[in-house]
Amino acid sequence: MSPSRWEEFRCGRALLRTAVAEFTGGSPERVRIEATAGGGPVCASHRELGVSVSHSSGRIAVAVAAGAAVGVDVQLPVPVSQSLLSAYGIAGPEPGTGWVDGRRYAFASAWSVRESCVKALGAGIGRGLRSIPVPAGATDGHWGAVHWHRLPDFDGCPAALALCERRPH
Repeated sequence: MSPSRWEEFRCGRALLRTAVAEFTGGSPERVRIEATAGGGPVCASHRELGVSVSHSSGRIAVAVAAGAAVGVDVQLPVPVSQSLLSAYGIAGPEPGTGWVDGRRYAFASAWSVRESCVKALGAGIGRGLRSIPVPAGATDGHWGAVHWHRLPDFDGCPAALALCERRPH
């Protein structure tokens, strides 16, 4: 992991501890964040909470949910090939954007939705991403038991949140 990526990771975990502390009324020093086998965060000190963190080019987003699994993602738009756009079912730019920047934005926007969904399920990136329907311009939708919502842009980056009700054990 590059030094800048490592710094984003550390800051993301610190922000997540602060968010959990604010959510529970506790102290960030008492919040324990651990990693699952797949590397995603889990709140060991408050197992009833779902937690998620994302970072992309200096932007960090976190989410905390009571009684639900949660996924959050923020994605910097980057150049993408036509074949990648086609593989993920992205026909063109998001409405109201220019063609080149719009294609980058459309891919990043759909990717943030898809990544937030698989994070909410703890499925790992890559599993089933192409099967998640993300219609251009849609602000929310479902993928099985997962409900997703596009968030307002975060400093020029698309962001998304996904929730999945936890089943009793």
